[in-house]
Amino acid sequence: ARAVIACTSNDLVNLEVALLAKELNSGQRVVLIQSDPQLAQLLRDPNLIPSEKQDLLYKIAAQAEALGMPCYVVGGFVRDLLLGQPINDFDIVVEGDAIALGKSLVEKYGGKLTPHYKFHTAIWHSPSSLILDAERSSMDLITARSETYSRPGALPTVSPSTVDDDLRRRDFTINAMAIRLDGVHFGELLDPLNGQDDLEAGIVRVLHPRSFIEDPPRICRAVRYEQRF
Repeated sequence: ARAVIACTSNDLVNLEVALLAKELNSGQRVVLIQSDPQLAQLLRDPNLIPSEKQDLLYKIAAQAEALGMPCYVVGGFVRDLLLGQPINDFDIVVEGDAIALGKSLVEKYGGKLTPHYKFHTAIWHSPSSLILDAERSSMDLITARSETYSRPGALPTVSPSTVDDDLRRRDFTINAMAIRLDGVHFGELLDPLNGQDDLEAGIVRVLHPRSFIEDPPRICRAVRYEQRF
């Protein structure tokens, strides 16, 4: 068994001592994951994320936690947040059934759900009581998944999986990062492919050699990103 505990740097010294004693006494492996206070601060910045959208994110994360689903913002959201730019892409990935999460949000808060069963995704159109601007009321809910391609340019075959697999199916390292939102994990950065380093260096890097073959439009996105970043 493995226990995962999120903490800030101020807590680490005392916590490490206590956890070492616990590990020695119980034989349980304990892993420390340090939360990033700067990321948590950025997630609460109304200049980057409108307050109404922040409230929706908190509600989604709380509902996902209640259902036992780890919940993340991913892709362009994380990239633009690290750049200090206003967020336009709100993709929420859960390790679990995103459609079930969407249905529970409608049941609790109202609104409308547009499910896409083939891809295990849904769009939650939140009610006007939560957000007045109809253009900003929708949130994409995505089941963490892996993808395979039967031939170049074909639509992918989708299978539910982990958030790590979900990041590794993406186009470029700068879009293959996630920030966890639920519970004590709020503000944890998941960056298995060193996307933050590439973002700081201005590098647009594909994840594997067949990336452009499997999805040719990525070539155009790469050129656009090269100009932008």
